[in-house]
Amino acid sequence: MADDAENDAPEWSPPKHDAVTGVALYGDLPLNHRLRAEALADAGETEDPDGLITPELIADAVGRLAADRAAEEKAHPPVSSNMRVAELERIATLEEVDLSTATNNDERVSLIQAKRDGINPASAGSTEG
Repeated sequence: MADDAENDAPEWSPPKHDAVTGVALYGDLPLNHRLRAEALADAGETEDPDGLITPELIADAVGRLAADRAAEEKAHPPVSSNMRVAELERIATLEEVDLSTATNNDERVSLIQAKRDGINPASAGSTEG
């Protein structure tokens, strides 16, 4: 009878999932081919240790991620307090940031960064509940 119990057990189990994203995993990497290739590319890997995807898919992900990062930097260029006021104002205008309350570049940079981080500058310093 013990042999029958072993034969009744399923030969598969559902994939585990990432606790934060809910993405199905194979090993420690996403099961989805695109997400898996991007994770391996971010880690600097050129081959999938589990052999699920080809090196070509990983290389394609490297190029795609580089293009995405370049587009993001072009859309949201880095800002610093040593930039010219006119340049900070140009960036703020493109990103729809109100700099009317800023009196110096540190404040301008803070307002731009707050907008990028999704913080409402009007309520950022508020302690009201």
